Amino acid sequence: MTLAFMPKWLQLREEWRGNARLRMGVAIVAAILFVYACLLLWDWRSALHEEYRERTLQLYKMEALAGQQYWPARAQSARIVEKAVLAEIPDAATLGLAQAEVQTTVRQILNAFGPKMSSSTRPAAQVAGRPGIWRLPVALRGPANVMQLSEILRRIESAERLMTVEEMSITFARANPISR
Repeated sequence: MTLAFMPKWLQLREEWRGNARLRMGVAIVAAILFVYACLLLWDWRSALHEEYRERTLQLYKMEALAGQQYWPARAQSARIVEKAVLAEIPDAATLGLAQAEVQTTVRQILNAFGPKMSSSTRPAAQVAGRPGIWRLPVALRGPANVMQLSEILRRIESAERLMTVEEMSITFARANPISR
C-alpha cells in the first residue's frame, strides 16, 4: 500500500516545488482560514463576555433583592390572592356543565336588559399552565346605550364567580331618521 502511494507523493512534492502559484494559493487559503478562525474565536469570546456580564448583573440584582426583608411578606400576600382568585373559579364536573353555568349566568345578566340582547359561546380553551382550568369565551350582542353597557360590565365584573371582560367591540348602528 505504501509503495503504491510513494509515486503520487513524489509527484505532489515535485509539483509543490516547481509551482510558485500553487504555494501562493495554498498560503492565501491558509491565511483566509486563519483569519476566519480568529474571527470565530473573537465572536465566541465576545458572546462569553456578554453572557458573563448579564449573569453578573443578574447576580447583583438578586443579591440586592435577597437583602430586602419584605419579600417573604409579599410572597405570603401573593399566595393569599392566588387562593382567593382560584376560589372564584367555578368548579364543574365536566366542561359541558361549566359552559352551561356560564351561559346561565350571562343570560341572567342580559335578561335585565330586554329580549334583544343575546349571547353566543365560542370554543373553550384550556388555560396555559393550569391543568383543569378552562377559559369559556362568550360574545354578547344587542342594542344598548352607554348606561346599559356600563351596567352590564359592572354586573359581569362583580359576579360571584370569576368573569372578566378580555375583549370588547362596540358597533354603533345608525338609528332610522324621523320623517316629518
